[in-house]
Amino acid sequence: MTNILKIILLILICNSVFAQNFNAKSLSMAHSITAFGSGTDAMSFNPARLALEEKNNEFAFLSIYSGISNSSISVADYNRYFTYEGHHGEAWDANDEKAILDLMPTDGLGVSTNLRVNIFTLALNNMGFSVDVIGSGGVKIKSREALGLLFDLNFTEDFKFEKPEIASGAFYAATKYSFAYAQEIKTDFGLRDLDAFAVAAKFSYLSGNAVYEIQDSDASYIRSSSSGMADEDVGFYRLNLRARRAYPAGGISAGSGFGLDLSAAAIYDKKWNFAVSLENLFAFINWNTNAAEVRFFKSDSVFLTSNDDVDRSVETDTTIEKSSFSTTLPANLYIAASYQILNNLTLTAQWRQGLTEDFGNSVIPEISAGAEYKVLSWLPLRGGISVGGRNQFLLGLGTGLDFEGFKFNISYAMREALWPTYSNGIYTAIDFRVGL
Repeated sequence: MTNILKIILLILICNSVFAQNFNAKSLSMAHSITAFGSGTDAMSFNPARLALEEKNNEFAFLSIYSGISNSSISVADYNRYFTYEGHHGEAWDANDEKAILDLMPTDGLGVSTNLRVNIFTLALNNMGFSVDVIGSGGVKIKSREALGLLFDLNFTEDFKFEKPEIASGAFYAATKYSFAYAQEIKTDFGLRDLDAFAVAAKFSYLSGNAVYEIQDSDASYIRSSSSGMADEDVGFYRLNLRARRAYPAGGISAGSGFGLDLSAAAIYDKKWNFAVSLENLFAFINWNTNAAEVRFFKSDSVFLTSNDDVDRSVETDTTIEKSSFSTTLPANLYIAASYQILNNLTLTAQWRQGLTEDFGNSVIPEISAGAEYKVLSWLPLRGGISVGGRNQFLLGLGTGLDFEGFKFNISYAMREALWPTYSNGIYTAIDFRVGL
């Protein structure tokens, strides 16, 4: 069971957001800055914009993005059912158990914690360099019935539960070294008001830090009063899980790989900006250190109506070493626009389309919109919302300091709520930048 606990623990602790490029400014505008960012923002979200902005030279350091979320339980729900103050130390009654189960989505419960650290990003003219510690993944119990077993609900005689693929989970962490080059293209495409157009490519080397991926799982529970033993009520359960993993041996690397991002950007009629980005094209990591397949199986029977102390459990925990295996990384398409409606007010919009489902990436489209309003030339207020995708609904808010040679950004976002206590996910980010 030790290997399985490691898998679950690392997924829960280290699982990160499903798109890799996030910072404080992006979070505050619900990630809709692909057609708006300049300098180090352009390097992160659309490197083609490095060739379009005059004041691009910028150095960002120690950008931190973190958060925790689940698919159903809000802060208010947690305080009500899972704290002493909310429940006064009393056991849940049947109504409480039903209320908790009703909070769970019909397709099960997902949990994630999020962390991304940008060590530094340098934007210099039409080039950019960055070093990031990134992760991506998710874990989910894919059955509401299985969660109901915890509360003994509908646990009647001759109860039977069988669920293939009951759990899904995948996580990877890597250090990403990136270089981007942007080039302006001198053409107007027949559009008289097209001010500028540029394309860019970003090449990334990935040093894989760790990977855990559940490949197969199933569980069953059968309650029966006809086990062949008089007056006995017996429960039989079985759990089977197969996964693969890799982790470093005395260093920080368990594998390596490469990635490619392509982007294009345009300025139209001076106030309109358009952008398209393809993220993680053909990206992969080959894991070759401590690579292995882990298999866990457990079965047991429980006598429910008598005190039976005989251990009938069967448990196996097997590790099969491998020379190596490869994983592809989440690929995404971004289409975005921004419009400077006033000198101190810019509106943004973005369509994000997941192209693969690797490491929990969602292929459900995500549409986001945001705004930046400068109360003073150095004091921005930002906000944004997104619908669809992994988060379903996200509300972001943020502010900062925007001086000529120094910038500071801080942001906060809520998932599926308009007020913090009703959110089932909380995110925050902070970053610092200096002009060059």
